[in-house]
Amino acid sequence: MTERRFDDPYAFMLAGKQGITLARRFGTDMPQLQHLVAGRTRHLDRSVTEFAREQVGFNVVNIGAGYDSRFWRLQFAGATVYDLDLPVMLNERRRIFDYTKNRRIHNLGIDLETQAIVRTHESTTMKSS
Repeated sequence: MTERRFDDPYAFMLAGKQGITLARRFGTDMPQLQHLVAGRTRHLDRSVTEFAREQVGFNVVNIGAGYDSRFWRLQFAGATVYDLDLPVMLNERRRIFDYTKNRRIHNLGIDLETQAIVRTHESTTMKSS
């Protein structure tokens, strides 16, 4: 049994059975990959946490949010988070995360091949005004 390197209560919901099966397979076939993912997660969690401690209020733009649960797991009181991703991926996130429980995390659908981030934010801001 491998030791747990960080706690992600959303991992199974995000990955599903197929994702867990793939993770186990990669863990056996390429064990260094698990170490890289765990190290990256711990490093980013620690860096964002240290930054958040020094801030009263701040914005986070999570580009290509995918299945990243970092800002749900860590829940920074002073942060407003904008998860940017393809609309189909954001629909998956809505299936997993209850956005009514955290009004400080917002989804912005964007296709970075055809849309600019600034224009997406401006159109979303105008709609909510």
